[in-house]
Formats: sequence, C-alpha cells, structure tokens
Amino acid sequence: MKRVKDILRASLSPQRLIALGAIALAFFGGWMLKKPESPIAAADVEGEVEVETPLPVRAIALQETATYEVEESYSGTVESPRSSDVSFQHSGVVATLFVSEGDRIAAGTPLAVLDTQELELQRAELLAQIDRSQARLDELQAGSRVQEIETGRAKVRRYEAQLELAELTAKRRQDLVRRGAIAQEEADAARTNVDIAQAELDAARSELNLLLAGTPPQQQAAQQAEIRQLQTQVASLELTIAQHTLYAPFSGTVTTQYLHEGSVVSAGTAVMHLVRDEALEVRIGVPLAIASTLRLGSRPQIWLQDTPYRAVLKSVLPEVDTQTQTQTLLLELPPEVPAVPGAVVRLTLRQAEATPGYWLPMTALVSGERGLWTCYGLREIEGDSSVYAIEPHAVEVIRAESDRAFVRGTLQPGDRVVAEGVHRLVPGQPVTVLESDSPQ
Repeated sequence: MKRVKDILRASLSPQRLIALGAIALAFFGGWMLKKPESPIAAADVEGEVEVETPLPVRAIALQETATYEVEESYSGTVESPRSSDVSFQHSGVVATLFVSEGDRIAAGTPLAVLDTQELELQRAELLAQIDRSQARLDELQAGSRVQEIETGRAKVRRYEAQLELAELTAKRRQDLVRRGAIAQEEADAARTNVDIAQAELDAARSELNLLLAGTPPQQQAAQQAEIRQLQTQVASLELTIAQHTLYAPFSGTVTTQYLHEGSVVSAGTAVMHLVRDEALEVRIGVPLAIASTLRLGSRPQIWLQDTPYRAVLKSVLPEVDTQTQTQTLLLELPPEVPAVPGAVVRLTLRQAEATPGYWLPMTALVSGERGLWTCYGLREIEGDSSVYAIEPHAVEVIRAESDRAFVRGTLQPGDRVVAEGVHRLVPGQPVTVLESDSPQ
C-alpha cells in the first residue's frame, strides 16, 4: 500500500499538474474559437445537421456630419438694474418714517425725516440778526436827522464861545505877567486852555460836517455785506433743514427697512432699501469664446423653474472675471417673466463644433476597452444577401446626450449598424435586418 501511494504522489507532482492543465486549457480554447466560425453545428448522434437561425435586428444607415451642436447651460441671478440703500446726508434722530416695507412709492415721495428743532432755533436767531443789520443800514442810508444837525451846530457855537473866553483870559494873564502881578505859570496855564478849547472846537466842527455830509458810502457797503453774509447763513441752514427729509430718488418698492423712529443715525447710514420698478435683468457669466459669438439684441432662451422664456441680450461687459475667466452677459427680462430679484435663471446656448462624425442612438453602443465604445456593423455573408454577420467597430464618444451620442471611429458613410438590442449579439453572429433607418 505504501508503494502505491508513493507512485501516485510522484505521478501527481506540481510540475506535471501544471503541464496537464495547460494542455487542457489550450484544447478547450481552440474548440471555443473554432465553434462560431461556421453557422452549421452537429445536431444529433445520427449525423444530421441544422442551420443556426439568424437573429432579426433593426439597423440604421450612417450619415456623416461635419459639425455637431452642443447645448450648454449657464446660471445667473435676477436683479434690478437700479436699487439703492437710501440714507440721510446728515446725522440726527429719526423723527418720522412715512413708508413701510412692501410699499410701492413714486419718485420724490418723502420716506423719513430727522428732528430739526435745534436747526429751526438757529434759523430764527439768524433772521433776528438780519433784521437788526437791516435797520442799521436803513438808518445809514437815510442820513442824519435835523435834530442831530442842530445839536451839532449848538455844540460848535459852545466851543467857539469857550475858545473866545480862553483867548481873552490868556491875554489878560499875559498883561498881568508883564506888570509882575502874577507868575508866568498862570499865563502858561491860560494859554493851554486856549489850545484845549481850539481842539474841542475842531472836533465839534468835524462832527457837524459829517452830519451835514451824511453817511459815507463805504460804511453803507460794509453794512450791506454783513446782511448778505447773514442771509447766506440762513440759506445754508434752510438747505440743511430740507436735507433732513429723505425723499425717494426713483419710483420703486421698499424691500427693507433698517431703522425705526427714535433711532440715532449718522450721515450715510442706510435707512431703507429701495428697488426700482422697471424691467429686471439677469447677470450670467459665460466663457470668452461663447461671449464673442453673441450678438447684442439677440433673444437667447432662458429657463425659470423649468419654464422657457426669451430674454434680450442687452450688453456684454468688457471685463473678465479673474476667478472664473468668464464674461458677464446682461439679459433684460420681458414683463411676462414672473421673476423677482434673487431668483436663479438658466441660460441655454447651442454652439456648433467642427468635428466630423456620426450620431448613434445610445442603444447602439456597448462599453469597450481603454475608454472606447463599440457598435455592431453588418457584414454581408457570401452566398446569402439577406443574412449578415455582426462586425464590431470601436468608436470614441465625442458628445453624449440623453438618447444619442456623437461618435467617430472606423465607420464609413453608408455603413449600417445595429440600432438596439446589442447586448444579445456577439461578433460573427448571423442576423437579418428588419428595417434600415437613418439616425435622428
């Protein structure tokens, strides 16, 4: 028994098993490759044969196309061509808000007003100063009154009398000095009184001359300049008061209200957001090559919530987005489009690509090797024009759509390929053609 086991172990060595397996695999592979070459197969033990029934298929005749169209979609957002955060030019306390969110307003409608009590007091004070200055100017322009002139003349006569008395006194004192009755100092004092009286008389005569001549033009001009300065200050203050009321710069709708009554605001602080009532626009970025082919005024198709519309190409902005390397299109939406600012819109464009090839239905393709696809052509069998053999063709899919693909490869114009049911076929299999169509 041990002897038998050793013999079996030697005859079933690993090297011999590998050799036997290779021979069996070669024989089986040759038999499999040889079997499809003939449609005739052994049928029964009595030597009778039968012919394999060709499978009926639907075929299409290929038509070469020099170009194919590509439909691309680009998204953008709806926006108002004019919207603004309206604000005051001055700081203050919000006294009243005249509108609320959602209100539709016309241009020039008051929106809000700041408290102006302090400004009104300043304006009243300036008006009072103008009244005083105007009264002074009227007085200067009217000239001196008769009573003032008579008073001036009386003053001159009084100083003339005082001068005459001072001169007489000085003369008498000088005579007494010559007689030795008084000292020289007393005569000098009398002479000084004469000089004082003369100066007072000269001043009185000058005042009388001014009264007689009236107010100088220069003084009147200075008073007029003072009045104009005050009037300018009043005008500036009234402008500031007017700017404390915020008006709508254009007709539109109030979409956001940021503040309420009693809020303290600084100059430039947004009070509310206003969107203009006019045709809405869409901003969509597209590649540079596509933007250069579009024509202003054209009406490309857009989609809003799966509903198609036609928009008008209003402008192509000349700047390029540095991040996306796209140019921005401005599309104007027609009034019938029920869009609101912020909604997403899809733009569809069809572009022609200059690449020769063929359109095939997706049902005509099966996955191939190295990223390629395979379609099955029909090769006539000699001796029977109604039966064809399946012949595979490797193709490259250039463009795939939902139900068809644009391909190129070893196909020729006019070739017929199987349109559907290719998963049932193998190379060399006999088939008959039900019908022959052209691809859509």
